[in-house]
Amino acid sequence: MKSIRHTATLDYYDGPQVFEGRDGVGGHYIGVMVEPDGQQDQYLIVEVEPERLQQFRSGTLDLRSLLTEREEDEWFLAKTNGGFDTPLLLQPQTTSLAATSYLPEPGFLLHNSKSNSTVLRDEGRSVMALCLLAQEHPGKAVQHAYEFAYRVWLSPSKYHLPMHPLASQPVG
Repeated sequence: MKSIRHTATLDYYDGPQVFEGRDGVGGHYIGVMVEPDGQQDQYLIVEVEPERLQQFRSGTLDLRSLLTEREEDEWFLAKTNGGFDTPLLLQPQTTSLAATSYLPEPGFLLHNSKSNSTVLRDEGRSVMALCLLAQEHPGKAVQHAYEFAYRVWLSPSKYHLPMHPLASQPVG
């Protein structure tokens, strides 16, 4: 039975919604949550070419196209056992992926999301990492959040946000 390990969370909202994974021989996979269940969330998993994964990560390919426009029709379901600490065992599926209700709507691009998790991810952080930091060092987490908010206030276009009217004013 195939298994993969979680390597990166690409979209986070009350848990990893979209993630990247790798198998034991270096294959690239994308996982999309299809059934949230707390301790045993279920994910749709497909193997993807590294180039297409990079296109998705850069916002030039939408998630539905990444999942459906592939040479291989093979797809899997996998359940977490309390998180991504252990490999996910992939259960092969025999029906056509297009015939399921698991596919996301067209147009989901990573760079178009305006959520805080995407903005933080663009800065090389994640909401999960900030939450973990807050548990261990609340003061440091608050300091990082304020520093990041200040950078966004100074350069909102970098984060696809409208310019704040006072951002062009000198500081101090």
